[in-house]
Amino acid sequence: MNETIIANWNVKVGTSDLVYHLGDFGMGQKDQWPKFRSRLPGKIILVRGNHDKGAQYMRDVVGMDEVYDSLYIELDGVKVYMSHRPERGDLPQEVSYRLAGHVHSLWERQGSLINVGMDVSGLVPLTFEELLARDSPEVYTKCYICGETLDGFRCPNKHDYGRY
Repeated sequence: MNETIIANWNVKVGTSDLVYHLGDFGMGQKDQWPKFRSRLPGKIILVRGNHDKGAQYMRDVVGMDEVYDSLYIELDGVKVYMSHRPERGDLPQEVSYRLAGHVHSLWERQGSLINVGMDVSGLVPLTFEELLARDSPEVYTKCYICGETLDGFRCPNKHDYGRY
């Protein structure tokens, strides 16, 4: 899978491109992470995930350009909140979209909350415009266990996806 991600990344991302990576850059042998990073062009801003190490390690050893726990930004005039885990409830600022990973392929989009994980993008990094075009905000995906339509973050049959 790593080789597929690297190959797809190199087709899509140029050396002058800016990439927001929403966590879990590396899993497994952390001594391999700097080697993977060295093969990925572009400036990478990492929003740390639960499998990533501390900010200093990810910056100084792995080679991330910037590292945050969460991030508010404006993209093309649109306010966006980024975190690894999907955030529920009110946020301190008004945002148009919330981008998150962590949930793998459980769902692609729930209203203004968009799953940016590579599990739902065919292992290809997507632009902000491509993320917005994937589904309408009204589309909710199905529970992968029973097929029922998810109600927010929850299956109506109470299948547990674990703590986000």
